[in-house]
Amino acid sequence: MNSQIFFAKILLFGEYGILKNSKAIIIPFHKFSGGLKIGNLSNSDIKKSNRSIKDLFNYLKKYNHKNNFNSVQFEDDLNNGLFFESTIPTGYGIGSSGALVAAIYHRYFFNKIDIDKNIISKNLIKLKELFSEIESYFHGTSSGIDPLNSYVGFPLLINSADEIKITTLPNNDIESNRGLFIICSGKSSETGNFMKIFFDLFKESNFEKSFNKKFILPTNDCVNSLVNCEFDSFSKNFNILSQFTYEKLNPMIPANFNQIWTRGLNTGNYFLKLCGSGGGGYLIGFSNDLDKAKKELLDYKFEVIIKF
Repeated sequence: MNSQIFFAKILLFGEYGILKNSKAIIIPFHKFSGGLKIGNLSNSDIKKSNRSIKDLFNYLKKYNHKNNFNSVQFEDDLNNGLFFESTIPTGYGIGSSGALVAAIYHRYFFNKIDIDKNIISKNLIKLKELFSEIESYFHGTSSGIDPLNSYVGFPLLINSADEIKITTLPNNDIESNRGLFIICSGKSSETGNFMKIFFDLFKESNFEKSFNKKFILPTNDCVNSLVNCEFDSFSKNFNILSQFTYEKLNPMIPANFNQIWTRGLNTGNYFLKLCGSGGGGYLIGFSNDLDKAKKELLDYKFEVIIKF
């Protein structure tokens, strides 16, 4: 089997907000990837992956997709040891299930939408909607953005539910000491659990109003800043996101990370936000002085994403 490789992702902005029609930017994370292969089912890891894909296969057949993909070839490959060979850690918010969904779509679905840098928004939305249905098998609810980014392989700008396009990030300014970074919590989490917590919050009075003002608006402003390379208000808006997350979405902050979260808010040397649904995995940070932030976060795997 010729195995196409699909990369992990980093949702720079839009976690949770995208479910309420905020803007978002998502980029490939080339450090991790995965692809479909045929292996020996006597291997316990291969057998486990094969069983998981078989469950997804049965889900696809059940939920009106049986005419959309080559079920005969899919089932034959499953019986011969189909598995997903991946370096993407599961439960870390960087798209392990999204890469698998992209790989299955690429390998088995009929009438696939081809990708190039000029792909129109309408086709990206079609893909997103299909991927949302498929990935919901893993999480209960899915925006479809993770597998879309994995399949497309370029940074994506989501302006709204009706407009998605391939975008570019600012040129990486290696002379600058301002930019975005990630740190690893070293802990996995279950996305579905935090989705329920998030939607339950909207039962509280005034939460939606507060979420729109202090989460969606600064999210949109940060996205616009990156796209337009205008960073005057970037630090302020990232700070607002970090503060709101700490106050209102605290259950999503990984255990034992409240202290460094508040340290950043109090000193202003860096600010942290969620990367994905939270609870574990990676966190995204911003600092006007990356060297200083790195020194303060020496105990964590600190990786700069982009300088600007």
